[in-house]
Amino acid sequence: MRLLNIMLLFLLGFFILGCETEEEDKGPNMYTNPVIEPVIADPSIIRAEDGYYYVYATEDFFTYETGVRYVAIFRSKDLVNWEDMGDAFEQKPSWKPGNPYIWAPDIQYFNGQYYLYYSLSVWHDPNPAIGVATSPTPYGPFT
Repeated sequence: MRLLNIMLLFLLGFFILGCETEEEDKGPNMYTNPVIEPVIADPSIIRAEDGYYYVYATEDFFTYETGVRYVAIFRSKDLVNWEDMGDAFEQKPSWKPGNPYIWAPDIQYFNGQYYLYYSLSVWHDPNPAIGVATSPTPYGPFT
């Protein structure tokens, strides 16, 4: 019985060693994160009526060339290759006083309109706000 156990352990070890191979070529379906750069904070995504996926991001500073983005929108057919569609807002909503930021957008489609919900506030805001803007298209502009 002991010899049988030793042989089984030997075969198991041989099998495990035989399974270790160099990393295989992953092929064209592999991608690495991040799939969108430089940042897509607090993303919300929807598959729109046109068949594209759209992702919406918290207001953020992207690059010195683009500056601050007021809810950046990107679209993709395959969730890997993304196209920059601009911003949801041409300018920051001005209905809340101070200098609030647009945080955590959420996109929904209903009755032929895209509804973009967002918070408008700053850290430790004693009076945070939630807004909604609409557009007939998923790429805006939203009003």
